[in-house]
Amino acid sequence: PAGTFECEHWRSKDKSTDFWFSDKVSPWGMVKMVSKDESMTLVRVITNAKTKIRGTPRKMEDMMRRP
Repeated sequence: PAGTFECEHWRSKDKSTDFWFSDKVSPWGMVKMVSKDESMTLVRVITNAKTKIRGTPRKMEDMMRRP
C-alpha cells in the first residue's frame, strides 16, 4: 500500500517469521513482517515531517531515576 521498495529479506532463526527492510524507510526500515499468527505492512511513508521535540534530550537512565 505504501509503494514499491527494494528490500532485504530476513527470516527468523526458527523460520517462523519473515521480515522485509528498506533503507528508504525510517526510522526502523521495516516494510513488511509476516508470521503464522500476524502480519504488518507499511501503508504510508511520511516525508518532510517537522519534529515536535523541544529542549535538550536526556538519557533514559536519568529520566527513570527517582529523587
